[in-house]
Amino acid sequence: MAVVPNAWHFRGELRMAGRVTLSLLIVFCCLQPEHAVPQDYTAVVGDGRAQPWISPTGFRSGPQDYSGFSAGNPYVDGGGGRYLTPTTPRQPMQYATASTAEPGVGYANGPGFVTTLVDDDEGELEPTPFENLIRRSLHRMWFRTEYLNWSFSNPGDRLLGDKTLLTGNPTNRFVVTNPGPGPVTATARVMDLGPIDLGDNNGIRGTFGIPFRTAVLEISGFAFDQADDTLVGKDIRRAIADTQLPGGGQSARFIGTTFTLNGKRSLVPPRLYDESFSARFTSSLWGVGGNIVFNTDSNPGEGLRIRPMLGFRYIALKERLTQIGVYNAGRTIADQTSVIDSQTHNRIYGPTLGVRLELEHRWFTIGASPSVMLAANSMETTVLSDRFLGPNDPQFRTEIDRTIFTPAFQIGVYGRAHVTENFSIHIGWDFLWMTRIVRPHDSINYNVNAVGGVPTSSAISARKALGDFQAHGLSVGGELRF
Repeated sequence: MAVVPNAWHFRGELRMAGRVTLSLLIVFCCLQPEHAVPQDYTAVVGDGRAQPWISPTGFRSGPQDYSGFSAGNPYVDGGGGRYLTPTTPRQPMQYATASTAEPGVGYANGPGFVTTLVDDDEGELEPTPFENLIRRSLHRMWFRTEYLNWSFSNPGDRLLGDKTLLTGNPTNRFVVTNPGPGPVTATARVMDLGPIDLGDNNGIRGTFGIPFRTAVLEISGFAFDQADDTLVGKDIRRAIADTQLPGGGQSARFIGTTFTLNGKRSLVPPRLYDESFSARFTSSLWGVGGNIVFNTDSNPGEGLRIRPMLGFRYIALKERLTQIGVYNAGRTIADQTSVIDSQTHNRIYGPTLGVRLELEHRWFTIGASPSVMLAANSMETTVLSDRFLGPNDPQFRTEIDRTIFTPAFQIGVYGRAHVTENFSIHIGWDFLWMTRIVRPHDSINYNVNAVGGVPTSSAISARKALGDFQAHGLSVGGELRF
């Protein structure tokens, strides 16, 4: 008996076969994604961005070019590198080294680490408050340079010698005995430093300012060319008609240096010079310092500003007086050169207190800056004499070193014309006064050792003497603001 299959049973088997077939197709597609999805050689790494796949040799995938594919050559050359072909199985992710990395592409940076280069403007950290302070200060900093023309205080009519019993005023001619040939009587005079002029000294000053929120830091320095002036004894004659002699007559005229004998005044004639005499005075001045100028006005702008100042300063004043006289007895003997050399060095340093007053306007600024310096002065005084009494008189040298309190005062008045937002023309006048300092013309003790009233050897030495020093003058320059 023939059995006829049930039509519904057959249909059920077809349905089951379709389900199995469909399932197998889905599994196959999942097992072989290369043949079922578009080619995509990218991966998601690090920050979630898609990165090109890198071949085992370190080259990344590029545009798909199927023209060079072959079964035996899974890579294709082109585009500046070697690229995986679509038939190449997906490889484990491999990264370039640090030396071959490119911005935006990850590279190996140690086991288990992947680093990605970024452009300079990506990932910038926010500046710290201190960095913001420095940026603002440097953005508003300024520099001012000035030409200076100042005068220093002259030594005045200081006598180049000591008082003597021969005359009340040695700068006027007085009668002495001629030590050489010619007229027996002679006249002599002692010179003073009145003609010495220490004016018109050129210098330069630079000031650097860094503004902060509550104050301005200023650092400055100045220096001058050495001031130099020489006094020459011109009134020297060997035999002339001299009205200074009682009743007139012939005499020789000398320049002399008077001195004391063993510290006392005497009637001994001065050291005489009949060939030449000169006195050279030099002075050099420089200094550095800094100020903190406090901002007391919370609303900066036009108007009057009064700001206190606190700072520190160092000033160096070095001076020298060299006297040289030549005697040759009317040129009948070899020249006898006598030298007296005096040097002083003041090193003044200490804190400064002051105030700055300024009238601000958009087109100009007018101001004044008085300050007081409460300083110490480390001073040196050196005096040397060489062959003062003649060629057989040995060199004699003395030195005094000490440190004392030395106050100083300075005021500067100035005006600035604001040419542009970043540049101003500056003109001003300064006055500097220092007291309790040593100067070379005040530091010489004109003394000679004597036995029985006869000079034997020089004892010209340094002595303790304090004086004042002033400097004042014009300043012209410019200020540049950044």
